[in-house]
Amino acid sequence: LEDFNEPVTILPNAKCNSFFKDCKSLNQSLTIPEGVVDCNFMLEMCESFNQMLIIPDSVTRCNFMLSGCERFNSDVQMSKSTVSCSFMFQRCTNFNKPLMLPDSVLTCDNMFESCISLDKVIVLSNNLDTCAGIFKNCASFNQQVEIPSLVTNCESMFYGCTSFNQQIKLPASLESCLYMFAGCSNFNQYIDIPNSVRNCAGMFEDCSEFNQCVHIPDSVKDCSHMFSNCIKFNQIFTIPDAVYDCAWMFSGCCSLNSVIIISENIKIYNGMFSKCVNLKCSIKLPKDLDIFEDMFEHCPGEYDKSKNSYICN
Repeated sequence: LEDFNEPVTILPNAKCNSFFKDCKSLNQSLTIPEGVVDCNFMLEMCESFNQMLIIPDSVTRCNFMLSGCERFNSDVQMSKSTVSCSFMFQRCTNFNKPLMLPDSVLTCDNMFESCISLDKVIVLSNNLDTCAGIFKNCASFNQQVEIPSLVTNCESMFYGCTSFNQQIKLPASLESCLYMFAGCSNFNQYIDIPNSVRNCAGMFEDCSEFNQCVHIPDSVKDCSHMFSNCIKFNQIFTIPDAVYDCAWMFSGCCSLNSVIIISENIKIYNGMFSKCVNLKCSIKLPKDLDIFEDMFEHCPGEYDKSKNSYICN
């Protein structure tokens, strides 16, 4: 049906999931009648489709509904009953419209992933519990976003948003910031990490402009890759005792030359300071730490076993 492009009448109560999937030539005005519940994958890969959509309030699921609709850049009126709309606009590379999600929405993971033209205000549902990947690889996006108070997961929320540089308030319910701002090469804002967060792995990886003071709360366990390749980062830093994974945490931080206080309970630390070529401060290491060869790889100092410290030259 790749060449299909004819008017269609959708019957009430019709099953619309995957209804027009892969109709690459379709660009007809569509009326979705009241009574339709499931619009999952409905227009997936309809590469030519670019018509206004009014989604009736009977619809509860819109996952992948417009995924891969490369030309789509029309207004969408969301159903007030929508519960899930994950990947709804994924790879809609031309899409650039403001949108307000109704409070019925509970899940919208990766909703705008790879919408490389998107730079409009998006208002999130107050009842979301996860924002994972919602703006992932939205290269043009640089808008204020209010993260709802119930959200626990912001993994990869702004991953690859190379234009993004806005203040963000993290909710007190948040548990995971895994790769939240990774690849945000323009990002340089102070972030207050709440005491509920347990995972900060890769949080600022490849944020080449980032150089802000960061306080890690005692709740955090994983800081692996947290500042990897943050080439301007140079802040005094304390790693709390609860942290056990610091693998590649500061790898590639070529400006780093500040005091680092390390947790006594670190278990994983390979590559922690790899390629920190300006690291000239002394660092006291935990007791009984068996140094990985790559922990201080390409650093100007050396490990002094008798003092259990990294000593600058």
